[in-house]
Amino acid sequence: MWGKPKEVMSFAGGGRIIPNATQGFANYDPGFLSAIQAWASATGRTWHMTGLGGARSYAQQAELYRRYLAGTGPLAANPAKGGPHMYPGRAMDLSPRPGEIASARALLGNFGLGLTVRGEPWHVGVGNSAILAG
Repeated sequence: MWGKPKEVMSFAGGGRIIPNATQGFANYDPGFLSAIQAWASATGRTWHMTGLGGARSYAQQAELYRRYLAGTGPLAANPAKGGPHMYPGRAMDLSPRPGEIASARALLGNFGLGLTVRGEPWHVGVGNSAILAG
């Protein structure tokens, strides 16, 4: 859908999302990408994707959670309690942190998005399952 996996998404409003070095946008839910594209355009800012975001499998999330519990990895959500916003491709970690920028945070709900993990102002996910592609 987005061409090359590492392609930068740029929008008419001046906003853009720059993918991390390895992932790109290939594994994201099309409905989520449409929503985050519209949100980024409305903010007019440049956002950088960090980490794996939400484009990971249940098994990948379980491994991240196992490492967190073992003290060998950063904070990670329990996939058994993560909800449908976590995977596949229904959340994205961004920098700068949208939750710390009042104008960007205020716009999330307009596009069916939200800060879906308590204590993670960088984690933007689906706040309304109606936008998902299926």
